[in-house]
Amino acid sequence: MAEASRGWASPDMGRPTRFVMVRHGQTADSVRHLFSGSGGIDPELTELGHRQAQQAAQRVQESSAPGDYSVLIASPLRRTQQTAQYLAESLDLPIVTDNRLRECDFGEWEGYTMGEVLERYPTVAAAWMQDPECVPPGGESLAAVRRRLQSFREDVTAQYGGTNVLMVSHVTPIKSLLWEGLGEVDTVFYRLFLDLASISVAEFYHDGGSTVRLVNYGGGVVA
Repeated sequence: MAEASRGWASPDMGRPTRFVMVRHGQTADSVRHLFSGSGGIDPELTELGHRQAQQAAQRVQESSAPGDYSVLIASPLRRTQQTAQYLAESLDLPIVTDNRLRECDFGEWEGYTMGEVLERYPTVAAAWMQDPECVPPGGESLAAVRRRLQSFREDVTAQYGGTNVLMVSHVTPIKSLLWEGLGEVDTVFYRLFLDLASISVAEFYHDGGSTVRLVNYGGGVVA
C-alpha cells in the first residue's frame, strides 16, 4: 500500500514523477453509455469527441511551457490514439503507445448498458460493483487493471523519474493511478467520476509517497 500523501512535502523531499492523465473524447459508445473496453469494437471519436480532444490539448498546452513533458504515452485503442494526436501536435511530442494503458476488457458485457448488464448478469454485476477481483464473464477484473497500471507506473517512474509524464487513456486505467495515489482505498475507486476529455494529475515520490493534485478538470466542455 502507498505511504502517506506528500501533500505538505517540502522541496527537499525530491521532485515527484507527475502523471498528467487525459481521458479520450466522446465516442458513439459513450453517447449510449455502453461498456466499451478493450474487448469490444474499438470505436473512433465522434465529431464532438474530436472537439473535446482539441480543447483538452489546448488546456494542457496553455498550462505548460515548451519542454515541460518528457514523454507522451497513450493506449493503443483508436479513441485514445486520436485524442493523443491533438496533444502530440500541440506539444510537438511523438506518441509512445503502451498496451497497459488500454481500457478494461469487459468480456460479455461489451456493448451493453449497465442496466442491461444488471438485468442479464445480476449476481456477477452486483459482485463486480463491490469486489475489484470479480471478473466479468470472458473479461478481466478491475484489480487486474490496477496491477498492470502499477507495473506501468513503476516502469515509467524508473525511466522518467522526476519529470512530467503526459498520458492518454481511459476511465479504469486513470482511476487506477488515482486510486494508488490516494492510498489504495477501494471505496474511492468506485466513487470517482471522470468525464470525457477530462484531465487529472497524480504525483509519485521515490520513497513511496503520493499526491493527487487534480481530478476531472475541464471534462466534456466545448466552447
